[in-house]
Amino acid sequence: MCFREKSAWVSLISTLAVFAPYFRFVFSKAANNELTRGAVIGAFIGAVVLQTVIQITVHIGIAIASKRDREDERDAAIDAAAQRNAYVVLGCLTVVAAFGLTTMSATSARSGAPEPPSPVLIAQILYLCFVVSELTRFATQVARYRLGS
Repeated sequence: MCFREKSAWVSLISTLAVFAPYFRFVFSKAANNELTRGAVIGAFIGAVVLQTVIQITVHIGIAIASKRDREDERDAAIDAAAQRNAYVVLGCLTVVAAFGLTTMSATSARSGAPEPPSPVLIAQILYLCFVVSELTRFATQVARYRLGS
């Protein structure tokens, strides 16, 4: 495996390992109407710090253990495809999220008591869109390196 493929694997696995529990926590709080700014900020800072520590530590280990090769045309093509896929996923998810959040607001307004989604929930849904987009980018890189294209 080349350095870039190892890096993509590390990024994919660490992002899943850190942010799956984070979003499980956030959306369980939202389901129980306990989603507060304070709880989210603490969990978010913890997740970002953990992700950063994992990424830095493992990437240093990979850099020491493997010879770093120069980027060639194949690497550039893989990066371009990964960026394209991530952009498409981000665009689609944000549109779906916008329609979904608008529908949530309109549905609760029809019931007589307008209760739009909280700004904290909206921010978390949009952040989930970004995380899924990044996961798409890393998964595309891994798949392209594995398939040899």
